[in-house]
Amino acid sequence: MHTFVYECKERKVPKVDEDFKVIEKDGELVMETFPPLFQGEVVLRVPSYDDRMDITKECAMQINEQEISNGTHFDSMKKLVSFAKKHIKSCDLVKESNGREFKDPKELEYDDDGGNLLLEIGGFLRQGVSLGKSSGAS
Repeated sequence: MHTFVYECKERKVPKVDEDFKVIEKDGELVMETFPPLFQGEVVLRVPSYDDRMDITKECAMQINEQEISNGTHFDSMKKLVSFAKKHIKSCDLVKESNGREFKDPKELEYDDDGGNLLLEIGGFLRQGVSLGKSSGAS
């Protein structure tokens, strides 16, 4: 089994209007940048190629305006969070907004920002990890 250390970084997400419709300009998504929600790192068990393809198929990862308007993207988000939780070995995080420490990965799912981090990690894992010096058998 290989592991990877995920470091919290600034996030770029599609900008949405007050009706939660994705904003496009000249046919491209308008992106917003947000600072990291946490400082620290999360140690992840790297999923296999088959696991990544299974979650990609389950989530049908094409988010478009119709999925956002009818709510079907929430099912995909929930599946990504579950996928992330299965692959987290440990965490050592501090929440930026209030200084709360998270040492147990299970605590993340009960915090709003923790849920967002789990979603971010699920999407990261779904895309795949290039094994290198930061990964190792464990």
